[in-house]
Amino acid sequence: MLLSTLLLVFQLWRGAAWDTRITALLPSETRNTLLEQYAQQQDELGSNRFLLLISGEQASAAVADLENRLQQAQLIHDQSQARNDWLPAIQPHMAYLLADTLRDLPAREWADHALESLFAPGRGRNLRQDPFALQTAWIEQLRPAGIEWQDGYPLLHANAQNWLVFNAELRGSAYDMDTQQRLSHALAEFGQQHPDLQTMRAGLVFHAAHAAQQAQWEVSIIGGSSLLLITLLLWSVFRRPTSLLSLLLPVVCGVLFALPLTWLIFTRLNLLTLAFGISLIGIGIDYALHVQCYRLTHPDSALHKLWPALRLGLLSSLLAYLAQLLTPLPGLRQMACFLMLGLIGAWLTARLWLPRWPLQGHSGNQRMVAHCNRLRLPARWQAPLAFGLMLGLPLLLITADVRPNNDLRQLNPSPDSLVAEQKTVMHWLQQASGQRFVLLTAQQPQALLERLEALHPLLSELQASDELSAFSHIAQRVPSLQQQQADHALINHAYAEALPLLLEQAGLPSELMQPINAELERSQPLFPEQWLARAAGEPDQNLWWQSSAGTHAVILLGDLSNSGEQRLLDALHQREIYHDRVAALGQKLGQLRDTVSYWLLAACLLLLPLLLWRYRRQAWRALLPPFGALLLTLTILSWSGQGITLFHLLGLLLVLGIGLDSGIFNTEHGEQGASWLAITLSCASSLIAFGLLSFSSTPALQQLGLTCLIGLSSAWILTLISRPPLATTHGI
Repeated sequence: MLLSTLLLVFQLWRGAAWDTRITALLPSETRNTLLEQYAQQQDELGSNRFLLLISGEQASAAVADLENRLQQAQLIHDQSQARNDWLPAIQPHMAYLLADTLRDLPAREWADHALESLFAPGRGRNLRQDPFALQTAWIEQLRPAGIEWQDGYPLLHANAQNWLVFNAELRGSAYDMDTQQRLSHALAEFGQQHPDLQTMRAGLVFHAAHAAQQAQWEVSIIGGSSLLLITLLLWSVFRRPTSLLSLLLPVVCGVLFALPLTWLIFTRLNLLTLAFGISLIGIGIDYALHVQCYRLTHPDSALHKLWPALRLGLLSSLLAYLAQLLTPLPGLRQMACFLMLGLIGAWLTARLWLPRWPLQGHSGNQRMVAHCNRLRLPARWQAPLAFGLMLGLPLLLITADVRPNNDLRQLNPSPDSLVAEQKTVMHWLQQASGQRFVLLTAQQPQALLERLEALHPLLSELQASDELSAFSHIAQRVPSLQQQQADHALINHAYAEALPLLLEQAGLPSELMQPINAELERSQPLFPEQWLARAAGEPDQNLWWQSSAGTHAVILLGDLSNSGEQRLLDALHQREIYHDRVAALGQKLGQLRDTVSYWLLAACLLLLPLLLWRYRRQAWRALLPPFGALLLTLTILSWSGQGITLFHLLGLLLVLGIGLDSGIFNTEHGEQGASWLAITLSCASSLIAFGLLSFSSTPALQQLGLTCLIGLSSAWILTLISRPPLATTHGI
C-alpha cells in the first residue's frame, strides 16, 4: 500500500494525464481521427466565447460600461480590435470581393447606388479608395439579416425590440469555477444597476456555471444527508470513532491501490472511470462490515470460518467484472481494471489489517444481533415463495416493455429555460451551433474553396425553405481565386463604364479617375490564411485548417430537418463527411449501454455454474438476491416508462455486486445474526449512499440512484426470503 501511495504521488507530481472525453471510451477503430481533431479544435476555440443580447433605453452606454468592467477584471479579451477590423481587413482586397447585390446591376445603377451612398448622412467614405462602396456592400452581405451597427456594437431587431449584441471571449476556461463565479457576479451586479434592461445569454460558460452550482448544492444537500445518515446507522451498531474508521479503511486502501496501477496500465485515466469506479469499489465496505460484525459478536472466536465466504465473494465480484476486460471498449476495460484492482486492495486490507484493528463492543450488540436473527420467514412459506419468484420474475420481465434510451438530455443538467434562451439567441443571429457540420478535405486549397461554393446554393435553398436554420463556411468570407478573378473582371468593367457617370453626376473633375484606378490596381486577391490572421477573421479559425492529410474546411450547420439532411447527404461526395455530434454521441452512449448489458449478462452466466458447483441444492439461496434484484429492477423501470440508459446499467453493476455478497454470506452463515446484521448494514448504507441520488436534478445521477434504490431494496428483501433455516445452512 505504501508503494502504491508513493507511485500515485509520483504520477501526480509528473502531471499524469486525465481524459474527460466520452469518445475516448470507444474502440479506436470506430473513431475518426480527423473528426476528433476538429471536435477538439472547435471546443478549444468556441468553448470560451459567449453572447449577450441587451435591450432597453441607454443600452449602448450600459454595454460599453459592462465591457470595460469585464476587461478591467481580466475576465475577457479586448474585442474592440475585432469589431473595428472589418474595413481594414477588406480594403486591400476590395477589387476582388463583389457583393451579390452589385453583381448583376448595369453601369448606370452602379453610379446611382454610389451617388446615393456618397451623400447619405453618416455614410461618408474615401472616394478614391472605394467610390462604389464595395467594402460596405461586402460587409453588409456577411452580416445576418436585420443586423445594423450602433455605437460600435451590432444592433439586432428581433421580437419587436432592438437588441445590442455583445460578443466576448473569456480569458480563462469556461469550466473554471472562479471564472464562472466572477462572471456571474459581474452580470448579476449589472442587472441590479440596470433593472430596466432585458438580457439574453448564450454560451457554454452559463451552462457550465449552472452545472457547477447544481453540483455544489447536491453535494452539500444529498452528499451531506447521505454521510449523516450512514454515520448514524453505523454509529448505532459500533458507537466508537475508531470502529467507524475501520469500516472506511478497505475502501480508501482499495482506491489507493487501484488508482496508480490503472493509471500506469492505461497512461490516461478517464474521469468517468474514476467517478463510477470509486462508487462501485464501495462494495469493499462489505468485507469490513462482515469482519467487524463477526468480531463484535464473537470476540473470542477465530476468523477462519469467515474467510471462505469472503474469498468467494471476492472471486464472484472479480468474475462479474472480468468479462468487461474482454470488451472492445477501452472505457469499460479501464473501469473493469480499476474495479478489480480496487476490490483486491479492499479485500487484502480486510484480510490482513482489520483483524489487528482494536475493536470494542457494547452491551447492545448482542441484543441487536438477537433481533436480527429472529428476522426470517417461516420455513413453510419460503420454498413456495422462492419458487414462485424464480418463475415469475423472468416472466414479468418478458411482459415488460424494455426500451433503450439514448437521449443526451441525461448528460445535460441545464434547465429548459437556459437551453431555450440559447436557441433563441442563435436563431435570431442566424448562427450555426456547430453541433452539425460537414467536413471536407482536398489537397489544393482553391479546389476546396470551389467545392464550398458549389454547395452554397443548396445550403441557401435549404435555409430559404426553413429546412436549415443557419450555415457558415469560409468561402462566404474568402471566395475562391476563380470567383475573385471573375468578380475582379466585373469590377474593372463596371469602373470603366460607371466611374465617368459617377464623377459627372457628382460634379467632380475627371482627373480623379487616375488615382481611383490606381487604387483599384493595387488591390490583391484575398486568401484564407490572410483572413484568418486578422482580428476580424479570428472567429472563423475553426472553419479552415491544414494538416499532413491536406487542407480541411468545415461547413457549420444549424438545425436541419430530416428531408434537408437527406438532400445534403445526396449532394456530398464520397470523402466529404457529414457529422451530427448530438446523434453521434447518442449512438456512442447506445453502444456503451449495449456492451455493458451484454457483458452484465455474460457475468451472470459465468457466476451461475460457480455458485451451482459451490452450493449444489442450496445454490438458489445465493442466486436469488443478485439475479432476482436485477430482473425485478429492470421490470419496475420498464413498467414506469423509463427507457434503459447506460446509467441504469451502471447502477445494476452495483446491485449485482451487493446482491452477490448478500447471497453468498446468507448461504454460508445464514444462521448467524452477525452475518445478517452485516448484510443489512451493507444494503442499508449502499441504499442511502446511492439511493439518495434518485433525488438529483442531473438525469444521469437520478437514473443511477433510482436503479440502486429499487435494486438494493429488492436484494435485501430477496435475501430475507432466501435466508436458510438453521439446520440447512451451508458452511460452518
